[in-house]
Amino acid sequence: MHIKVRFVQKHLIFMRKSMAFPKKIRSFAAQIYKTNFIYNQKL
Repeated sequence: MHIKVRFVQKHLIFMRKSMAFPKKIRSFAAQIYKTNFIYNQKL
């Protein structure tokens, strides 16, 4: 549980950084985030 929280915090920082990226890269990052979220839900 604690590891998951740390993972999410890292991901939020990554998403914040990706806001400076072009739209294409940002949408790609969003896809990765969604995929990881669904994967975590299955676990």
